[in-house]
Amino acid sequence: MEQKTFTPDENLAAEEFVKLIRGYTTLVDNLSNFTTSAFLFECSKILPRLYLSAQELPYVSISDSYEGEDIGSPVSSIKEKLGKYDFYHDMIDPIVDKEIKYLPISDDLADIYVDLKSQLHNFEDVGEHRIYAIWEWKFGFQNHWGKHLLSTMKPIHWLLYKHMGLDYDVSDTQAVGT
Repeated sequence: MEQKTFTPDENLAAEEFVKLIRGYTTLVDNLSNFTTSAFLFECSKILPRLYLSAQELPYVSISDSYEGEDIGSPVSSIKEKLGKYDFYHDMIDPIVDKEIKYLPISDDLADIYVDLKSQLHNFEDVGEHRIYAIWEWKFGFQNHWGKHLLSTMKPIHWLLYKHMGLDYDVSDTQAVGT
């Protein structure tokens, strides 16, 4: 594989994205330390930043794929944390679908987690595996985890500000609620 040289801006964009991945995966890994509303509130802050940052990742081309690390899915722990707040109604493709589906937030958040975390070790390898990680994150953003991210943002917003009675105290920057 030909080695791609990244510009300083491309390196910065990739490093910023990795910081956000670490923030999100740490949030999910420490799920038991949060109330349901505090967990969703933190998700509501980091998920849009991941979306924006993924768009800033550099373009890379690869000739063959490289497997990511096998990451266990946190879906059951997220499902347990969300409890009765886990499901929402949506269309998979809002442009062509006519049928509304009943979908779990826990699956969305877990798929984002697995897709992002599975490539961290490749990115940290600095060599050609870094290019694979960036390619996988971009591809997944366009075709898998990005769709989950967008799908889950709306119900998280509705849960926090309509159904869970979340209030935001700016004096101590803590989410309070259910």
